[in-house]
Amino acid sequence: MPRIAAGIITYPIHPKRLEYLEYCIQKFQEHVTASRDDLVAFVCCESDPRGDVHSVGELCSKYGLLFYVNQGPPCMGSNQNTATTLAFTSLHCDCILLLIDDSFALGPIDLSDHRDFLKRNAAVDILRFHWSDRDGARPTFTDRGDGYNQVNPSSHYFYDDSPHMRRPNYFDRFGKHLELNPGKAGAVEYQTNAVMRKRGANIVATKERLFGKSGGEVSACHG
Repeated sequence: MPRIAAGIITYPIHPKRLEYLEYCIQKFQEHVTASRDDLVAFVCCESDPRGDVHSVGELCSKYGLLFYVNQGPPCMGSNQNTATTLAFTSLHCDCILLLIDDSFALGPIDLSDHRDFLKRNAAVDILRFHWSDRDGARPTFTDRGDGYNQVNPSSHYFYDDSPHMRRPNYFDRFGKHLELNPGKAGAVEYQTNAVMRKRGANIVATKERLFGKSGGEVSACHG
C-alpha cells in the first residue's frame, strides 16, 4: 500500500511554539486521514539548545508520533530538508505533507484524495493547502476546471512553507533549501521562489484553504 508522510517541523524557541505544536498535532489527529494509504506522521525538531527539545519529545510520546531531531543549523530551511529526506529514505513514503508547527487542520482532510490528484497529474510539483490573505502576500489563481486552482508563477508568494504536499523528486527538481541562521530565515523562501520560477515549477492549490495558522510568535531566536 502506498505511504504518505506527514512531517511537522518545529523550532520550540518560545513557550508559545510548544502550544502551537500541540494544537497542530491535536487537529491533525482529529481531522487528517489517508483512507487508501498508510499515513506516517512524525515531528522533526530543531536541535538548538536554546529550544525545548525535551518537551517536544514528550509531546510526541503523548500523541504517539515518531520523533526526530534535525542536526543541521537552526533554520527552517535545514529542517525542511531533514523532514523531506526522512520521508523518502528512512520512511519510504510516496509523498509528504509538510507542516510548520503553527499550522492546524480546519476540518476533515483525506490525503488519499490529494495523493490521487498528484498521481493523475505527474507535471504538478507542489500541492498547496494554505496561503496568506495579507495584502501583497496572497497568490493569484486560475481555475483548472478539475477542482483545483493553478497558482500563477508571477505571484509574489508563488511558493511558501505553509502546508503543502511535495513529491520524492523535490530535491532533483529544485535542490535543497538554504540553511541560514534564523535572523535571515526569510531568505529561504525568497531563494526557493526564485529557483522554482527559474525551473518552471508547477504549483497547484486546493479551492479552499484547508489549514489555518496559529498565533504570532515566530520560530526564531531572540538574540
